[in-house]
Amino acid sequence: MLKRILKNNYILNIISKICNLVFAVGASAFITRFMGDSLKGEYAYITSFAAISSIFCNLGVYQAYPNQVKNGLENAKQKFVDVFFLQMALCILLGAGILSVMYFVPQFAPQTLTALMIILVTIFSMMSSQIIMICMVEHPLFRSMAQIITSFVNLIICAAVFFLVKTPNIIIPVMALLSKEILMVALILFKEKVFPKPWKADIKLFVKLVGFGFLPMVTSLLLNVNYKMDVFMLKWLTTSATVGVYSVGVYFADQIWLIPDSFKEVLFSRAVKVDARKSFNLSIKLSIVITTVVCVLVAIFGKIGIYILYGNEFLNAYDSLLILLIGIPFMSIFKVISPLFITEGKTGRYFINLLCGVAINFTLNYLLIPRINIYGAAIATIASQMVCGIVALAMYKSGTDEKITQILFPSKSEIKMITQLIKKKGK
Repeated sequence: MLKRILKNNYILNIISKICNLVFAVGASAFITRFMGDSLKGEYAYITSFAAISSIFCNLGVYQAYPNQVKNGLENAKQKFVDVFFLQMALCILLGAGILSVMYFVPQFAPQTLTALMIILVTIFSMMSSQIIMICMVEHPLFRSMAQIITSFVNLIICAAVFFLVKTPNIIIPVMALLSKEILMVALILFKEKVFPKPWKADIKLFVKLVGFGFLPMVTSLLLNVNYKMDVFMLKWLTTSATVGVYSVGVYFADQIWLIPDSFKEVLFSRAVKVDARKSFNLSIKLSIVITTVVCVLVAIFGKIGIYILYGNEFLNAYDSLLILLIGIPFMSIFKVISPLFITEGKTGRYFINLLCGVAINFTLNYLLIPRINIYGAAIATIASQMVCGIVALAMYKSGTDEKITQILFPSKSEIKMITQLIKKKGK
């Protein structure tokens, strides 16, 4: 029984995501209680900034790996690892230059430590996402196991920090995050039996990969800017303590994406494959149903969950969480539909939709945060998500005779099919 589970991509993927969710929430609770609201706000700003900068520094290169393997690139694994570590070396040089300038410019000097932490998290987050792509193609089962291992180790480290370190500071949580990323890279390189040789990196291949990955990189960049806009604006317009409280609500909302993604991977790959339209329709329906149900459960139990995990200091995050939950089903529509737009060559309208979302998010944050604080940030976020979801749905429906209800709500036959798929238990 255990062997069958470990050899089944679908079942192990679900187990991996559930374990990662449990371990990540536990680690977040320990490290947040250790930091307190103000340092938690600084930490949220650092990780949010690093998430954006790592996508930019990635240049989308790693997304070309499956394509290059499929096209028969000789020794692709080694060549890509060499390119990845060349990028890492270039980022280290760039980071050193930025830190040098900041150190010698008086108005920037006090922020040098924060900049150093952002640069370190950026570099190792970038490297981790790149190496994971190789493992997803070469050994997807090991990828899931590695994620479980690193999440568990991170939970142990965060628990040790909470119980053993008496003086709160920002450096230790950042080091704990870095250790998780470094461990992931080390495990996968050991499994893939690849030793990085950045001095042998193929520059022509690097340039080619940048051209291939530029569009996905810009797409991912816009999406993440939209996701992180509220944290940036709160940091610039309010206090670190406010950001810290709000980030707990954001963290809860972010975890909801893991659940529908897991079900999509399991069910959609077995659903109707001949007619792509039917497959996408089913994906939209399941995403809406699952995210809505989970949002209702989080709304009911979220307050006591925040109290148990994070303490009374962060209870105000619950109100912003309730607002953020409203936008999740709308954004789930956008997430499911967006790959179809790209493959059909509708990237122009897709980018306009994203840009409109970012513009709305920025404008509403700027107007509402000074007036209603974290609630303004939450309202700006859901407004942006609703626009993205509704516009994507309108674009998806255009040119067809389908009714909105046919796209959004499961029919009796689809409910029966989903039930049968679940009963198969991964066979």
